[in-house]
Amino acid sequence: MIVLSDNNILFKLAHCDLFDEFLAYIQLPVKSIAILHTCIFKMRKTLRNNPEVLARLERFCQLVTIITHDEVDIDVLEAIMETGADAGEAILAATVAMTPGAYLITGDKRVVRALNTMADGPIKSALAGRVLCFEELVIGLMHNSDFSELSIKLTAGSACDGVLRNAFGPGRTEEHALACLYSYADELRTACPTLLTPRPVAR
Repeated sequence: MIVLSDNNILFKLAHCDLFDEFLAYIQLPVKSIAILHTCIFKMRKTLRNNPEVLARLERFCQLVTIITHDEVDIDVLEAIMETGADAGEAILAATVAMTPGAYLITGDKRVVRALNTMADGPIKSALAGRVLCFEELVIGLMHNSDFSELSIKLTAGSACDGVLRNAFGPGRTEEHALACLYSYADELRTACPTLLTPRPVAR
């Protein structure tokens, strides 16, 4: 199962029209992706002035698996919330910790840094190597796709994310984009060395 964190990843993938590329990269059926039951309601409010992006998001959300707080262990949830993660983030992280083979994909570095503050123990161990940040997801997509085609989409949607604005745009090369993405990802990987998944490699 893949878990998308804090609505942030969905927001960015919808802006960049990258749901198809995302599914091709993770090579899992769409029902293997789980999101919070509150996601679509929050995104309708956030994207009320951007109907095209909202329509992409709604189509995707109709296909995935929905999870709620009722499905997680309350002790695990409370331990994660003590890090400062909000309730939604904590539900997603707790689901990953309790589900063999699950991964947390997050577009919010604060979540990763919060999880890293947990004392060593079974919950933190369960999350080790199972968190994928947005920048390394994009690196993976670049390794899996034609750069010129992907760059058009990432440039068009770059208003949603400062890293994308720095990495992509007219005249920006693949080398420039990768260097920019790696610089942000490396900072997080240095700060939270045990939580992140193995770095994506070219196929």
